[in-house]
Amino acid sequence: MQGLLIFSRLNDLIFSHLDESLEGRILKSAKDCGLAEDKLTRDALVQLFSPLVATQRIMWSQMRNPYVYMKCANGLAIALAECQGSTFISLGVGGECELRHRAEVAVTMSQFLVGPATEELGKNQIRPILQDLWASWSTLTEINQSYVFEATEQAHMSNNISSAIFKALKKSLSSLEESTPFNPRHGFMLAKGRLLALYSMRGATDLAPADLLLLTLFLESFKRRGPSEGRFRAHVLNLLTGPNFVFTTELFEDVFLVVICESGKQTIATALVSFLGFMEALALGRALLGPQSAHQLEVYFGIIQGEARKQGPPSGALVQFEQTLSAKWGYFSAPGGPLEQIREGKYPPGKHDSLIQSLTTTLQAGYYLICLNQAESEDGLSCLIELTFGLRPMLSDFAAFLRIKGVVPTSSLLPDLPALVHFAFIDRRKHRLLAPPPPPDDLIFVSKLKEMVVHSREQLQAGATCLIWRDPNFTFCYVIWFTETDGRKPLKPVSEIRRKKLPRPGLINGDFYSQLVCSLFPSFPKGKVTPYELYTIHLGPVDTKTVLEHGKKIVSMLDVGPFKS
Repeated sequence: MQGLLIFSRLNDLIFSHLDESLEGRILKSAKDCGLAEDKLTRDALVQLFSPLVATQRIMWSQMRNPYVYMKCANGLAIALAECQGSTFISLGVGGECELRHRAEVAVTMSQFLVGPATEELGKNQIRPILQDLWASWSTLTEINQSYVFEATEQAHMSNNISSAIFKALKKSLSSLEESTPFNPRHGFMLAKGRLLALYSMRGATDLAPADLLLLTLFLESFKRRGPSEGRFRAHVLNLLTGPNFVFTTELFEDVFLVVICESGKQTIATALVSFLGFMEALALGRALLGPQSAHQLEVYFGIIQGEARKQGPPSGALVQFEQTLSAKWGYFSAPGGPLEQIREGKYPPGKHDSLIQSLTTTLQAGYYLICLNQAESEDGLSCLIELTFGLRPMLSDFAAFLRIKGVVPTSSLLPDLPALVHFAFIDRRKHRLLAPPPPPDDLIFVSKLKEMVVHSREQLQAGATCLIWRDPNFTFCYVIWFTETDGRKPLKPVSEIRRKKLPRPGLINGDFYSQLVCSLFPSFPKGKVTPYELYTIHLGPVDTKTVLEHGKKIVSMLDVGPFKS
């Protein structure tokens, strides 16, 4: 039983997704309050939850002590998160760790689709995409271990096949760069959700593991819309590096190609995000005030205004945005206005709140209009079609093999280790997962995996790095350790885990592990320390010595290929 609600800064419900059991429970509450009869309506949801949202805003802005989790008398649990003035409410019957994680994942998904323009989530062209994305994630976390562990599963292939795929990607992307105006940065292929190969152009910023997993989920969400073989899709998505063109197609059955190209909007996107970040901090009373901040806002405005004028032939919407932004900036920067208050190190008085909110809404709309213009991405579809027709013949000899890469050979290790029924080995620098497939259609087993991950994350955040625990049927083990990226010798952390300075464990909701490494090894350059995780599940009660010995054997047999330290 789970659901998600998103409210705008004006307490308007802009998104809702409730499963059948949760909808029934909320409908009963609405009936008890006289807000609904036979069907749960949008108005009933607003009347039920808007008091909570309004109180949350006061707790944020006035008390600096917002709600994060609460449990109702009827057993329903609620977790809340904020982003750019919008309130994300995760509903369900799970514990605090799980519900807060879901709320934070929802925030990341919204940023993936619309960046800081959270008000745009209510638009008809965005809402169905978020519905599919959220529904796919909710479903896959119940049946797919890649989303339970939040790591991309790596397909294992012979060197010959791996090299052929890599060379085909390299040749295709280089050809795309030379013959078209698009600037490709990354290309990768997936088979049944498992990564076959990833190629990045020279000089490209690394593709963030969270973006790779979200793009994989994005492809999975297509399946909710029907068959996709032979279809070509173009999108503008907000990755961690900013807005990018993302082109996707299904090369063969269950084998997808994804090409990521720069959109050329990085400069204006950075200025808009920085400006909006300050406005959000200002609304929450956490902004750094003074002459330097005021000057920086003026610089951001100059960049936004200048870059907006470079966006090709001006459309009516773009002209209207420029005029509206100039007018509101005039009020914002006028004598006695908010900018002058900021320059003097003061928070603007309450009479300027509506002006600040209005300018924020305009900037968000500008981000969506300029940086996430879907029409621009469609110009690249012809290039993608040409690339695909060139790539298919190069890989046709391997097509049948690629279609069956849903089977990972690591299950052959299980008979060699008595009582071991499952394991998961994760490189947390690249967030790559290697694990045998769970028993088919065994949802109870996957739920055990989920419980194991939730428990281990709670303990990891509390500072525990090695755990063994048991229930009536299984013995569970979790270990995390660190090595130098170029070596194999384990590293001993120089400081303790400081839970208050770290995000909640996970990947999609914020890369906990990279921040954990920076906290534990402050003297090491970024990327020079690799965290590894190992989960094991044994059938029945197994002594600690056997569990640890099996763990060492698994690591020694798997520390190859993409998992080399």
